[in-house]
Amino acid sequence: PERDIVRFEGRPLQMAKKVCLLLHKPAGYTCSAQDEHAERLVYELLPERFGRVYSVGRLDRDSEGLLLLTNEGELAHRLSHPSHEVEKRYIAECNGVFQPEMLKIFLDGCVDEGEFLRAQSVSVKQQRPTQVTLAIVLTEGKKRELRRLCRQAGLEVVRLIRTGFANLELGALPPGQWRELSSTERDALRQIVRQPAAGRD
Repeated sequence: PERDIVRFEGRPLQMAKKVCLLLHKPAGYTCSAQDEHAERLVYELLPERFGRVYSVGRLDRDSEGLLLLTNEGELAHRLSHPSHEVEKRYIAECNGVFQPEMLKIFLDGCVDEGEFLRAQSVSVKQQRPTQVTLAIVLTEGKKRELRRLCRQAGLEVVRLIRTGFANLELGALPPGQWRELSSTERDALRQIVRQPAAGRD
């Protein structure tokens, strides 16, 4: 790109600028470029100057928190692939009382709708009489995985926030706001997917 000029029908083509964004997705927004049934899309929160970017994994409409968006297709694919076991960190506010035997369901795993689900770690942040707040780490991205795990344990998720993804933290970024990743953050993400994937020789 620094020295070659590529032309199409006589017009020079320019390489799209690489974009990596961290968005604090509010609840009620859908992670889709187009959805006729969605009232609000996450892409409506971004300036048009970034062009087409893709979410790395998804947060369902009712969930909130850290969402990574990029126009680097290969990076997005690798970060989303379960073989790389990229950590996703969540805070889940649930109806119910956490019992010690629930740990087995989360950590040993369970089968739900024909899929095996398992958390990397789980800890109790706060226990109230009828509600519990959990910190949960997942390394896969199955549809509504954390909500389904909690349901299997007898808990109902009432609020779900993704607070971290790989080396990234949501921090104090307000809902609906975004920021570009620093070069250090981008390099760290690329280093993650350069490592041998889990389970490979």
